[in-house]
Amino acid sequence: MKGRLRNICWIFGILLLSGSIAEAGVFRDSTRSPSGDQILVGDHGWIVIHRTDGSKDSLQVLNGECTLYAASWPSNAVVYVVGKSARGTGILLKSVDGGKTWREIAPALPLFPFPVYYTDVVFVDAYVGWVRATRGYLLQTTDGGISWQVMLKPDLPSLEQAVQEVIGR
Repeated sequence: MKGRLRNICWIFGILLLSGSIAEAGVFRDSTRSPSGDQILVGDHGWIVIHRTDGSKDSLQVLNGECTLYAASWPSNAVVYVVGKSARGTGILLKSVDGGKTWREIAPALPLFPFPVYYTDVVFVDAYVGWVRATRGYLLQTTDGGISWQVMLKPDLPSLEQAVQEVIGR
């Protein structure tokens, strides 16, 4: 029941924040930039950014044919978002202008012989980060998503725990 209640809260929360029925839906993650801008990501490819100056950017990526699960905003300029495409495969989006424009960097990710999608993302700076995938996979990059190392970590319940194990903290 907690999961359903959380989703209902996200629906009402975004209606209140955005003031727009067009953006209504389930938003699955919210995080802030170092300067305080807030990003919300969720169903139908919605990305909504509330800026500290009171402005708002909202867009629907990949024609709305995806579900976005998590975001990481390691610097004011660089933002990463992960999710699942309509095909059931993972997608990773990157912005280098604070969320104004996005590009998919999924082709740089390893290809799996079965559907794997991405459920969480943590970047400690613009270059070093981890992506949690289904089936117990953990992906790590040290060059901003150009190349990836794949690790199998099925027993870790959270991405934060996986990152702590990898970096030895």
